[in-house]
Amino acid sequence: TFTQSVGGLTAEEINVTFNGNPYTDVTITNGIDGDAVYTISVNNLPASGEVIVTVPAGAAQNQYAEDNTASNPQNCVYDIDRPVPTIDLVSDDPTNISPVVYTVTFDKPVFGFDENALNVTGPFAGAATINIIPVVGQTQWTIEITGMNADGEVALSVNENAVTDLAQNGNIASGP
Repeated sequence: TFTQSVGGLTAEEINVTFNGNPYTDVTITNGIDGDAVYTISVNNLPASGEVIVTVPAGAAQNQYAEDNTASNPQNCVYDIDRPVPTIDLVSDDPTNISPVVYTVTFDKPVFGFDENALNVTGPFAGAATINIIPVVGQTQWTIEITGMNADGEVALSVNENAVTDLAQNGNIASGP
């Protein structure tokens, strides 16, 4: 947004970097306020990373042919990386002690983690009882499983797209 109407601004004059390198797949459109508000779109980014956009001095002129001053940089983190869960058995293997304990750790903070995110299989009389204990922020939980009524393997997995990160990327599946 400029403080007044300007003309002459083109996408080629916008400075965009992606992960520190110049990036040129940029488009601009005028907004509802005429030539004072522009929408800058950075298109077809190939991976996750940091995008920095600046408008250099002299890229646009007002009605008196006066150049704009340089804008402040606008930073944005573009994130298309899905959260990756890792499951670790804490209990001895084999064990005759209940609960069977696992940790589930994601490689970045996630939201929506509850027992619906998990799949538990094993020798259960009915449904397994799952106790979820937060350990580290939104990245790690201790999972305690009880309800076993016979010998057999107790397995834990994390369902695909059961949780999301800040950018709404669903997680990949993990486990058996």
